Amino acid sequence: LLINPLDNVISKDHRRHELQAAEEAIRDLIKSEISVIACMTPASHLILDSNKEWDNVFDPIRIPPPNPERLPKALMQMSIDFTEHYSGIKFTLDGLEKIAQSAERLRPNQPEPRRSVLLMDELCGQARIANPPIFEINADTVDYLLQLGSSDTVKLLNDPNEIYESLKNSILGQEEVLRPMSAVIATRLGRWADKKRPRGVFLFGGPTGVGKTETAVQLASILSGNINNLIRINCNTLQPTGHQKTSVIWPLLGVPPGFVGHGEGGILTQIKEKPNAVVLFDEFEKADPAVGKLLLQIIDTGLQEDNMGNTLDFRQAFIIFTSNLGVNYKKEAPKVGFSAETETKPPTPVVEEDALRAELKLMGYGPEFLARVHKIFLYKSLTEDAIIQILEKHLDNLKILLLSQGYSLVPERDFAKKMAETYDPQDGVRGIVNRLRTEITSRLSLADREGLMKDVSAVSLRFVTKESSDQREYERDGEIITVYLW
Repeated sequence: LLINPLDNVISKDHRRHELQAAEEAIRDLIKSEISVIACMTPASHLILDSNKEWDNVFDPIRIPPPNPERLPKALMQMSIDFTEHYSGIKFTLDGLEKIAQSAERLRPNQPEPRRSVLLMDELCGQARIANPPIFEINADTVDYLLQLGSSDTVKLLNDPNEIYESLKNSILGQEEVLRPMSAVIATRLGRWADKKRPRGVFLFGGPTGVGKTETAVQLASILSGNINNLIRINCNTLQPTGHQKTSVIWPLLGVPPGFVGHGEGGILTQIKEKPNAVVLFDEFEKADPAVGKLLLQIIDTGLQEDNMGNTLDFRQAFIIFTSNLGVNYKKEAPKVGFSAETETKPPTPVVEEDALRAELKLMGYGPEFLARVHKIFLYKSLTEDAIIQILEKHLDNLKILLLSQGYSLVPERDFAKKMAETYDPQDGVRGIVNRLRTEITSRLSLADREGLMKDVSAVSLRFVTKESSDQREYERDGEIITVYLW
């Protein structure tokens, strides 16, 4: 009797009675004269280790992956099925060697021979639709077919200028950071990069709300063509909660054997499905020191074992840390004389690398950690022009939203400029953008409940000072309703 896989039968949750019944049936079979062979992955074998009732029931036999030197010959035997299925497409030995090398690079988290067989299948599909069709897959045609199947996104990554333009369209006011960053990323994606460590390990420092997190989000989209290729960890949540201190890494690596939730994986186990992801550790210095030791292991070797025994491979990923440390809020020197302005402006945040390094060292991230970071990028405080551009961009999004409801949005001239003057650097751009969207939509929602939106065709936006405002949030004039912000 072959049971494949056994981990679908062995219960991780003793409340599931159907699994308990299956376990009892297997034990009865083992006691009989029927020979039983069960298949499990090494990671799933931990389920047996955590269940004493299964001790000494099976004799474990580990089946290693094929020897790299013998793998091409084994693939040649399997290629017979592909030749029959794909109407005469044949593989050469040097082509299969190239496929094995490419599969290791493209699918580092999958075992052999599965990853090579999957790539053989994909290349056969590409060979059939090529013009003209290809009937022999050798070392040269493997490269051609891989390029044929690559997306425009992959081609874009060879050009730092293209990466820069893509980032600049979404991240406003940080051109001085984005240009060198684009060059570094293009280099880390090239053939000269170290393949034994993560592709890129970057630290984004700077004030809050200036585009650090958004850069990581956009990079995930650029590098894979899919914004969901981001693995984001909010390090504020990685603090001890009164239980064992080691439990702070369980959300990352999964719950170990013997505890409820074992086998469900952690946040970082997503790297198995997204090997070329952008892994973002947001405000990483706020995590418990136990997490720091884990991060050091990941950026040093690119490999980490989770609590299921799986090896997580980060060598195709970009790892990004963000931090608000090292920021100094400098106040402008007061002006003297009768012409001096009475209004005080919020202090301007400035980040300094030496201060960032010093504060990180105090948090437990010393030279041994920072030496493994490929590049530190320092984000500056946003200028008034950049804030105006960001507000205008979000106003355009609001125009689309209102247009879908049948209204046109008409901001007064210099609306964004007037609102930008109320920007507080300590809140970051998120604060002013959230205020823009929240106050407009809440006022329109209130007006709608009062019946004032009926027969309205346009929404006018006006920004007034708090002193000149009579606290009117909106007013109706014919087919136009005016919304006031201050």
